[in-house]
Amino acid sequence: DTYLTQRGLIEKWEYISYAQNLEKIEALWEFFDFIDKQKTLEGYLYPDTYNVNPENFKINNFVIAQLTAFENKVYNRLFIDEVTKKQLYSTNIIESVVNLASIVEKEEKNAKEKSTVAGILKKRLKEFRHIWADITVCYPHRITSNQCKFYVSKYIKVKSEYNTRTNLWLPPTPIGNPSFETVNATLNSETTQYYYYL
Repeated sequence: DTYLTQRGLIEKWEYISYAQNLEKIEALWEFFDFIDKQKTLEGYLYPDTYNVNPENFKINNFVIAQLTAFENKVYNRLFIDEVTKKQLYSTNIIESVVNLASIVEKEEKNAKEKSTVAGILKKRLKEFRHIWADITVCYPHRITSNQCKFYVSKYIKVKSEYNTRTNLWLPPTPIGNPSFETVNATLNSETTQYYYYL
């Protein structure tokens, strides 16, 4: 949203508002199976480089391009059987994988460590432990990943449905938009003896 606003392509919060507008999301349900019944597009707006024309930029076309990229680069490659063209996992599992991957994306920048971090978080969830991902503390306060380390202590005990330090389970929605590499690392996570990562 900030990037598009700074370039004069949209008004401030227009992108975020669009991604959270249930009426607009419902209109997209019939075109994208993976967002069926979703209340937000967060998690499915694929992070990539997009060529846009500033002369005729429209936010709905941009969002559709991002959803199409997610469909082609993630959904069709990881969640659809190549031969039968059927979904390999239930919608609930896909939602959980994308949700957890959105946390891994922001918690671990090193691609080689993502599957390890995903495995640790999965193990904590499976054993009914808090996953304690700091970025989930910052998300409802619209604090970016880069700023989170400076503000997390201020909000760490603030109750929120997104705060995985105070709540068990995953947040109600993804907290960002994970890449193919991160979704793949989360789906095919590494099992270790660890419970914590630095």
